[in-house]
This record gives sequence, structure tokens and C-alpha cells, in this order.
Amino acid sequence: AQLRTDLDLDGEMVVTPPAQPLPDLPSADELIARATTSRPDIDIAENKVRIAEVEVKKQRGFWLPTIRFDGGYIAQKTPFPAANYAYGALRFDVPLFQSGEVIARVAGAKRQEKQAELDLETARLIAREDVRRALADLRSAEIGLQLAGEQLEAAEAEYEQAFELYRAQEATSVDVSASEASLSDARRAVA
Repeated sequence: AQLRTDLDLDGEMVVTPPAQPLPDLPSADELIARATTSRPDIDIAENKVRIAEVEVKKQRGFWLPTIRFDGGYIAQKTPFPAANYAYGALRFDVPLFQSGEVIARVAGAKRQEKQAELDLETARLIAREDVRRALADLRSAEIGLQLAGEQLEAAEAEYEQAFELYRAQEATSVDVSASEASLSDARRAVA
């Protein structure tokens, strides 16, 4: 009623079923492939794996020597000892003795990388199981709909029989209202 008021609808609403039924359901393998490529939790886990790989490379980089160049040009207002001069320095840092610090940092980064890979596999497994669970729920819903349709047919037959018995004055109105209640329950179950 609120929707009718909000949309300013007056009169009878006509509901028509869609001209084209639902498209066919893709295969389970295709659904699993779609789920493992389009879920945000899998994208996040893949990004964490890439970040962990970069961290391992960064920590391994501390084993390599570093080369720096420092330079400058100075122009003074006073000409003592010179009005302007330039300097440059080439510096080499070679990591020889680091007491295992780099080894420990690389091991920690590798451990984080392994954990990120395990998290990615867990996310993919969860995605596959979600698809399989949804397919099983769909099958059970289809079976439930089929069963509800059969119950609706049985309730309609029971109602017709009770109504015929009521016309023949062999049943009471309580019997007819009980069969009407079971018929409406069956219709609700189908809906």
C-alpha cells in the first residue's frame, strides 16, 4: 500500500511474467572460474602475495652493495679562500658483517610471503565451496518447488472433494475451511 501511495498508482496492477525465462545456468566449473577471478577477497589476497614478493626482494637487496654520489657547488659572497667551488664524493657501502640481520629479515619476509600464499589458497577454496553450496541450495530449492507444486495439486484436489461433499451436505463448513486453509498454505509455499 505504501508503494502504491509513493508511486501514485490508482487502479488494478497487472503483473505479466517475463517473455523470456531465466537463462540457462552455466556449468559448475565455469561458475567456479568466475568466482575465483571476480571476488574482491581473492583480489585482496593476490595483492598481498605480490606485496610479500616485493618485500622479500627488498630485504634481499640489503645484501647488495650501495653506491652513492654526493656533490655540490658553492658560490660565496666573499672571495676568501675562493669565490666559488664544487666538490664531489663517490661512496661505496659493502655489507660484509651484519651479524645475520639481513638473513633474519629475509626469512621473516619469506614467512609472510608463504602466509599470503596460504591465505590466497584459502580464499580460492572458500570461493569454490561457496559456489558448490549455492548450487546445492539451488537444487534443493528446485526440488522444494517441485514438491510444493505437487502439494498444491493435492490441496486443490482435496478442496474440490471437500466442496463437492459440502454441496452434497456430507461435510461441514469446518471441513471446507480446513481444506481452504491447506490450499492457501500450498499456494504460499509455491509462491
